[in-house]
Amino acid sequence: MTSRLGTAAIVALTTIAASAATAECTAAEMQQKATELTSAMQQLAASDPAKMQEVSARMQEATTSLAQGGTMADACALYDELLAELG
Repeated sequence: MTSRLGTAAIVALTTIAASAATAECTAAEMQQKATELTSAMQQLAASDPAKMQEVSARMQEATTSLAQGGTMADACALYDELLAELG
């Protein structure tokens, strides 16, 4: 279930950010980052469920923030940060 929560947060983040493409981060790059993050979150759910919940909570907070006026560049930066942390 926590894996579904993380995946739902990724989908929401991608959907919000995809509406405002910038030269710094294209929709295609955003989708690639979302795919990579989904895979990393699934692996984390299997190896460290507690950390997965922590990362999911951060993603939900970021999703809320982005929904209130964030940009695709903001979302890409968040994805990059999370991928670095999980990678």
